[in-house]
Amino acid sequence: MGQHYGNFDNKVVGIVRVAERVHSRGLSTNTQTYTFSRAPSLGEVVVLSSWWDGNYTINTPSGFTPIVSNESGSEYPEGETCYKIASGSEGTTFTVTCASSDDCAGVGLILKANKIITTVSVGNTAFADGPSSLNSSIAADSPTTVASNTGRLKLYFLTGRQQPDYIQDPTPTFVNASGWIYENGNNPAGSTNDTTGIDNMDWAYKVLKHGSTDATEQITTNDTGRQGHHIISLTFG
Repeated sequence: MGQHYGNFDNKVVGIVRVAERVHSRGLSTNTQTYTFSRAPSLGEVVVLSSWWDGNYTINTPSGFTPIVSNESGSEYPEGETCYKIASGSEGTTFTVTCASSDDCAGVGLILKANKIITTVSVGNTAFADGPSSLNSSIAADSPTTVASNTGRLKLYFLTGRQQPDYIQDPTPTFVNASGWIYENGNNPAGSTNDTTGIDNMDWAYKVLKHGSTDATEQITTNDTGRQGHHIISLTFG
């Protein structure tokens, strides 16, 4: 049975959900390509998190707004996460480039709500990268109680070093684990290091519908050689 929201004018963002997820994977290239099964509709949001195995400048695609980046750090892997509210005129493919060619990986998302999204407010964010375990946290956004006409989404992107045959596989621990949906990018599922060249990076999300109470999010990883992650909070109106 379909879900009904009544008159369009009475709709609120309420719940934001992931409509589609795609992975990007490249070897010795300065370009990552994200190809979705459909073009985003008016008022949906495209999020791209792109990472390279080196200390490079990542070019934010035209029309996108950066959310968080650790590309200026001295360690690696380094990445940028950005977003765009779709106008409805976009195609199915988006690209991100950086200043030099290297092995790379990324995650692309289309987010949608039960009404056209017109605003995205970037809340608290955190990033870390380096040769040892990671430990990052973000405080609850304000207002702590998600307003009745908005929806909030926590996003997490994690990658080890991108190698020609696999991606190093750090494991995240969500200290405030309730509500997080996590996808391990290993291919095949359950493997430690895939050697077919189609291993993908990890990501996770948590949905906070209107009326939910926000809280501090802390995420740690083990040490697999080198790793990097982004923690993001977005509120949609």
